[in-house]
Parts: sequence; structure tokens; C-alpha cells
Amino acid sequence: MRRLTISGSEKSWLKWVSIPANITYEALFSRLVEIALANLTLANMFALVRAIFFIATLPMQTMVPLRVANMAGCTFFIAFGALSGNVATFLLYLLLLPINGSMRFASAKCSSSQEGT
Repeated sequence: MRRLTISGSEKSWLKWVSIPANITYEALFSRLVEIALANLTLANMFALVRAIFFIATLPMQTMVPLRVANMAGCTFFIAFGALSGNVATFLLYLLLLPINGSMRFASAKCSSSQEGT
């Protein structure tokens, strides 16, 4: 089990912040996992899924899959806003959903009209 090594200048700083000098990596990791699990809520899970959808839209080359992925992501952020009580997020993505839907159909019409010519 490895221990964190602390130099002399850091020890003088540590006595002011009251951080013990004998912290193990295992204890540090378990504390970080404990903090993460304490903040894990259903609302945060919806926000995480929305973030995954956002990252998935970045390499997309065509508009129709981009709009569909963005609409799916907007629904997760609507759920996040509703569950977390964040009214601004809820209203913003609730208004963005029909806009993305109408743009999706406009993009589909444009691509189908270009294929016909």
C-alpha cells in the first residue's frame, strides 16, 4: 500500500489546514467514491445521459441524426430540470424540443429534395 509523501514545506502548510500527513491512496480513493455516491441522484443521472448524447453529437456529419440525438438529449435535460427543481433548465429545454423537432423535419425535407435532383 503506497502512502502519499509530503515534503517539509508542505508539512508546514498542512498544520494550518489540518490534513493528516499519513493519507493512503486507498483512503483517498474510497473517500472520493463515497462523495460521488452521496451526490448520485436520479436527476444527476439524467444530466449525465444528456452529456453523453451531447458528446455523441459532436462527430456527426449530417443534420438529421444530429437533430434526433439532440432531441433525445433535450428530453433527458427536461427530466433533469424537473427532478432537480431547476425551472430555467426545464423551460429552456422544453422550448428547445419542438424547435429541434421542426428543424429535423425541415432538414429531412431538404435532404430528400436534394436527392431527387
